[in-house]
Amino acid sequence: KEEKEREEKIKAAIEMYEPWNSENPSSYEEISTELGTSRAWVGQRVREWKRGQHRNLVPHPINDET
Repeated sequence: KEEKEREEKIKAAIEMYEPWNSENPSSYEEISTELGTSRAWVGQRVREWKRGQHRNLVPHPINDET
């Protein structure tokens, strides 16, 4: 159960930040406040996603078009 909740938070953080969208106005701080996490936690998850992790939770949207 805890792992599922953690995955849901990771998915939400990445989807809210949209690391693939350079024009997304959301900040780590806004997202962390909404999710009840730290800015550092949000930043770490986004960096992990950029390195290819968590793609099972949030696939790269550009790859979805193929």
